[in-house]
Amino acid sequence: MLILAQDGGFEATLRNALEPLLTPVGMIGLLLGGAFLLWVAFSRHGAFVGGVVILLFLTMMVQENKYFDNTLITPLEQIRALGKTITFATLIAVTANLFMRPNVSGRFALSLPIILLFLFETMYLARIVANGETIRGGFGWIGVLFILLSFGIGYSRLVRTSEDLDRGIRMFAWASAAFICLNLMQLALGPRQAIAGDRFAGISANPQLAGFVSAVFILCNAHLFGRAPLASWSRWLHGVQIGILSVLVVWTGSRMSALCCVASLLMYYRFRLGTFSILLASAGVVFLMFVTLFGDSLVGVSRFVEGENTRRDIWLKLIADFQSAPFFGVMNQSSEEIGASESTYLTTLSLMGISGAIPLSFFVLATTWQFIGMLRARRSGRVEPTQVDFAMGQFVILAIGTVFEGFLLGILSFAVVWVYFVLSFSTALVDDGRVLTERDSFDGEEDEACDGDLGYAETIDADPLEQPRIDDAGAVGEHHACSTRDR
Repeated sequence: MLILAQDGGFEATLRNALEPLLTPVGMIGLLLGGAFLLWVAFSRHGAFVGGVVILLFLTMMVQENKYFDNTLITPLEQIRALGKTITFATLIAVTANLFMRPNVSGRFALSLPIILLFLFETMYLARIVANGETIRGGFGWIGVLFILLSFGIGYSRLVRTSEDLDRGIRMFAWASAAFICLNLMQLALGPRQAIAGDRFAGISANPQLAGFVSAVFILCNAHLFGRAPLASWSRWLHGVQIGILSVLVVWTGSRMSALCCVASLLMYYRFRLGTFSILLASAGVVFLMFVTLFGDSLVGVSRFVEGENTRRDIWLKLIADFQSAPFFGVMNQSSEEIGASESTYLTTLSLMGISGAIPLSFFVLATTWQFIGMLRARRSGRVEPTQVDFAMGQFVILAIGTVFEGFLLGILSFAVVWVYFVLSFSTALVDDGRVLTERDSFDGEEDEACDGDLGYAETIDADPLEQPRIDDAGAVGEHHACSTRDR
């Protein structure tokens, strides 16, 4: 995945952004875009909508390939050409919005894994600058900084209750709905440009990216499916999305994505087989409908078990590069543009040698400790078990994905934004149980934070099916919680 720039380098990205603005329609679009950015920066719901826009645009990528024409239908192609620029501007507006709000979480949002990831990426970008790619490395670092400030810190500052955590996951669910709609639009109006060598690429231009994005979205929708009331329309909407996304994973033929999807769902549902069966029933119906509608849907299934080892030669080359320059890597020995190959760890050894592997190793150790911390948080009973399971499922995707893809070496990419969000989400869970569940009570007066933008204080009547709660004074009765229902 290229850093900040799409295929062709930073100059190509800048040219793609400026050329459409030189037309009358482009000027109108610039004015509307400016108004949208102001709304994102100052509106109560701007951070949520802006987050959805960022996630959606990062699922789109331009990739030149002599064997495959991924020129999308005209509206989508024009949008994709501006994708990185819109993402960068929206990221700044979202960051401004988040830091104009008070820190209602009561916690220090940064965690050791987040700090170590940022330091590793800073080191990587510094090496890129030293390689002569000053503009690319400089803008890349600015992009990483704003991702850290928004998805790594900003959203976490607004988390007070478990419902606030679910609100962050809903950003991914809304982005997945838009991702599905745009892909179906492309399939309907330009199917040949959505298929790369008998593998689905869609608006992502790359089957691996399309499959990985679908795997992440599937787990997000699965979590919200289980959290929604049984008769809620949103529950079944999440089920439909899971069914369609599962078909997309099969179409991509991405074994890494399929492994991420299966392993993360097994981690998430390991204690809730009943809920898992309901999910399979609802999503399975949609899956079978699409498979029936598209007769060639299962043609590529054999690739999952019979496909050749496409990474062997690449990995052997990365190992050979490391052996040729074990301490500092081959990054500054070539005039070619630096990119990430199909393994975060081997690519790091190849490009930066042991000097890059050391900070990356510290990050891996810190995330492993974070995973252990989530297990402890689940046993403590102070957090929602399903949210811990969700974070652990995402950690499984991270563990698998970094082995097979250079995720941590991309900068303004879907994978990096997702990693910062997952680390921030898990930090909120393990932070001494300060994230209140829906049934937690407050001692003394209600927290003033509950009267802010995130939610409102409400009184919850005791559930007649539960044992009555007894407060410190021994009184039995109603209790208070901080809710963040969408209004």
